[in-house]
Amino acid sequence: MIFKELPSFKTLLENSERYPEMDIKVCAAWIHIVHAGSILKHRIERELNKQGLSYCRFIVLVLLASESDGLPVCTLARMSCVKSPTISALLAAMENDGLIIRAVDPRDRRIVRVFLASHGRETINRIAPIFFKNQSDAMSELDDDGIRSLVLLLSRVNVDV
Repeated sequence: MIFKELPSFKTLLENSERYPEMDIKVCAAWIHIVHAGSILKHRIERELNKQGLSYCRFIVLVLLASESDGLPVCTLARMSCVKSPTISALLAAMENDGLIIRAVDPRDRRIVRVFLASHGRETINRIAPIFFKNQSDAMSELDDDGIRSLVLLLSRVNVDV
């Protein structure tokens, strides 16, 4: 769910009178960041769905794509910001579809490692160009300096609050 239209400055001003803790500039920036992120995620989800792939599956494939030694399930859960039961159900479905392989780690039998299957690699190789074109299209209004500024500013947002 996203705002179709962002709140006006007048609306923010009215709310700031009711909530003295509210900083209008900070609130406006936050709304724009969340709105842009939601729209970008929605755009890529729409493209992925056309290819028969969910956003969650795509994230797992991307995380595994550069890991020749695979990743432990708990690491995948942490890297994708989900709980272990959620990732386990997702991985079971992905394994059934031939996208990934799960195997017990021979060095520590308590750990299950996840690897990209050949079908998973083919899928990520097919989807990556669509994903990168989507990124370029979304950022097409920004020149190189604008992109650098955006990255610099967003990297300064405190996400560990």
